[in-house]
Amino acid sequence: MKRKIICLAAFFLAFIMVQIVNAAGPVAGLFLVDSPTLLSDNSAEIFIDKNSDGEVTPGDILVTITGITTIHSTTIGSGTAYNEVTALTAIKILSSNNTDVGPVGPDDSFGDQNIDLYEFLAGPVGPADSAWFNWSTGEINLDGAGTAEFTFTPVSGASNDGILLGFVYEDSAQNYNRSIGIQEGLTATSDGDLRLTIGLIPENSDFLSVRAPLYPGAFGAITSSTAIDNTNISLDATILTQNWAPLNFNDNFTGGNGGFSSPESSSQWPIYDNLDFTVTVVSEVIPGECRMTGGNATVSPAVGADGLPTWTYLYEGEDNDYWITTGGQIGAPSGGESRGHWTHTQHGGAEGSFGFHSGTSSAPEGTEISTIECADPGWCVQARCAPFKQIFWTGIGIFAFQHFDAELPGVVPYKKNNPASTFHYYRAMVGDFGENDRPTREASLIDENTDGCNWIDRLKEAGFDTPPGPYEASDAVFLDSEPDPQFGDKGGQICDKCPDYYQIEIYAKGDPNDPGEIIYKFQGFLEHGNYQIHPETGEKCPAIIELIPELFESKK
Repeated sequence: MKRKIICLAAFFLAFIMVQIVNAAGPVAGLFLVDSPTLLSDNSAEIFIDKNSDGEVTPGDILVTITGITTIHSTTIGSGTAYNEVTALTAIKILSSNNTDVGPVGPDDSFGDQNIDLYEFLAGPVGPADSAWFNWSTGEINLDGAGTAEFTFTPVSGASNDGILLGFVYEDSAQNYNRSIGIQEGLTATSDGDLRLTIGLIPENSDFLSVRAPLYPGAFGAITSSTAIDNTNISLDATILTQNWAPLNFNDNFTGGNGGFSSPESSSQWPIYDNLDFTVTVVSEVIPGECRMTGGNATVSPAVGADGLPTWTYLYEGEDNDYWITTGGQIGAPSGGESRGHWTHTQHGGAEGSFGFHSGTSSAPEGTEISTIECADPGWCVQARCAPFKQIFWTGIGIFAFQHFDAELPGVVPYKKNNPASTFHYYRAMVGDFGENDRPTREASLIDENTDGCNWIDRLKEAGFDTPPGPYEASDAVFLDSEPDPQFGDKGGQICDKCPDYYQIEIYAKGDPNDPGEIIYKFQGFLEHGNYQIHPETGEKCPAIIELIPELFESKK
């Protein structure tokens, strides 16, 4: 009798556990409405070395499985009451460039990692890549010949069309796991209900940029589950199709704040990465609001030969002894109720090398994006359709991983559990003016009727003789522009040809009402990367003069 009771108890316990596992429900209710929702992930990749040279070079392919771990502030997937959300993507390397970050020399990671990093631009796979990766058949062939080594569940009608980036699924099975075999991971990722189709459309200024090891073998040469310094990922994509009732998504799909790491020792996947995604569920258009993504951007300082600030967009190469890189999203959350995240990293210069973090996952509670204002309505036709060309924001941040050559007054770099660590109020501004590839930008900066970028002349006329420019949207100096013949009814403009612009000033204290003195400032024009302003919610082009005429009246 005792044995029967034990067996019955075990049966009912197993039955209850099965019911708990099967109780996973839809995630649709977790998304914010009319406000960006952050999706955090755990991802893994396989590398298809098409020319077998052991390096990541143009033409090579990377296939990624992604498991979303949180939607907004709620954990989903395995062990929770919510379905899992997964994604399968495939990209082809389009270009590669050596970069110089981190320590002096060819290696760009700190400590004993000794890893050479490159900057890569990537795009969707095309018809010529079908022998290695094929969306229509669901086959992955590492050498492009013979029987495919791996397979995934294909989506009807999918093809290597040069636009398709990947698919997002929802699945009650909760079986995603990057810590297992490659085939098991591919199967678990692609066996759910199709929710979103994601693509990269050049006309939308979509892009995928990555800073990653040149040699994939580097992932196996360091300790397992170790983040690789100075790596990052930035994505701006388009939702091509959606089937996630009752949700209605804005078509913009972005990612940032990511990086790479070595895999767990138990995983067959050779590469791990992490990338926070942002999507927006919309109910109605709210004219006048905007947000900005700015990933993998390199900015040269606007300084003259004497080292003093001056309005210049000319890049003097080695004559400039420092530069900065930035990344993040303004107007999109990085967790909780935050309105975004921003990282400003200086390389060299009088102050030395350091990072400044605001609202990022690595920054402590209390850092944030506080206020956001947008100005200069309309969008330059070179850029993505957007309601404004300039965005202004304030926030609270901390200094981290400093290698100071000169002490910044009152700064105590952040360390966990160190109450002396200091917080700092700051304000910043970005101008999204459309000229983002360096050869085109530098060639177009010389206008036969002017000395260059007319925005600089207008800044001087408005009283900003030297950088920085205004930090208030109400003081914005508009870019010279006129309605575009094709897109003018949607706010599209033919703009004076200027590079994207960025400026920031950081204060001694963290109180916005009493911030103290300015202890650091930087301003300059983009040399690499992209700043992209987007509509906050709803339609792509809500800001036209008939809707909000007062916004088109410049006081400068």
